[in-house]
Amino acid sequence: MPDQISGQNPAGNANNQSSASAPASTVPKQQSEVGNPSNQYSDQAISETNELRKELHWLEKANFAGQIILAVVGIFALLVYRGQLRVMQSTLDEMKRSGEGSTAQANRVIDNMNWLANEMHNSVNEAHQSIESSQRQSEASIQAIQEQNRPWIKIMDVKPRNGDWGFALFFGETPPRNGIGFQAFFAGKLVIKNVGHSVANNVAVGYKLVFQKPGSFLADDILKEQKRFCQSFLKGATDPFDYKVLVFPDETYTTDVGDGTVIQPSDVRFGDSRRQYIRAAIEGCVNYSYKFSTKTYQSGFVYFIDPPEEGRETFEVGQNTPMEKIRLARFGKVDYAK
Repeated sequence: MPDQISGQNPAGNANNQSSASAPASTVPKQQSEVGNPSNQYSDQAISETNELRKELHWLEKANFAGQIILAVVGIFALLVYRGQLRVMQSTLDEMKRSGEGSTAQANRVIDNMNWLANEMHNSVNEAHQSIESSQRQSEASIQAIQEQNRPWIKIMDVKPRNGDWGFALFFGETPPRNGIGFQAFFAGKLVIKNVGHSVANNVAVGYKLVFQKPGSFLADDILKEQKRFCQSFLKGATDPFDYKVLVFPDETYTTDVGDGTVIQPSDVRFGDSRRQYIRAAIEGCVNYSYKFSTKTYQSGFVYFIDPPEEGRETFEVGQNTPMEKIRLARFGKVDYAK
């Protein structure tokens, strides 16, 4: 008999929430195919981190020095213009007092003062624009260095595994008021690899069992649901199903994935009251971070759960299936890494 799932037998009651109805055996267990990171990975990561820190520190100093030089030039120009204005103002006052100057001369002096004022204003604006341009260039340089040295998590594979109930795809009965009277469970393993140049921090995995709706064009319903789920996971609205871990450069990491959900009438691809067929998929995403960035990065995946025969896509509801009779087909249309 299958183990109890989420505190109940799969043949017992289940609600409509997939995470609540998942079997106890689907609680993820993390493991690494390569074991603990070697000292070579650690030394390499520390060396690369120190080099990157020096580069970023040099850019910050250069940017700061440039801003200081621009500020000094602006202040110097301001002082020069101010001194000239004072001399012209004194000349104008003297001309007015002595009565020796003509109206035309006074007007010329006023025009010169106005010109100097405009030049001062333009000089200040140019200095401000130069500072902003320098800041943008510095930020672009820092971003380029980060992109060159950041971690990149690649989805390598998802493989089926038999859960405690002895099957990779398992059907448990539910009360008729919950969907069609069945819920489906899937158990598998997710394999990822860090193909970047830095340690991936806070690596967390989220996943969900979904069904392709009948009549959906190119599985667009799967695409929309993955986008909704992974955006929620990226924003932290959905908790990760695993503990957060570190993945070193060139390290491969494997973790269990598994979920269950109630089958609704709208999920049935075809069939009648006696025999019904569905097409299931496991979708999800991996969140991770980088020491020198505040951004959270993400890679996503979708794998269809199909029979081993080419051309077949559906399973009969109620027919429990071991991992040897399951073929996982990668849905490349929704793969992404950002």
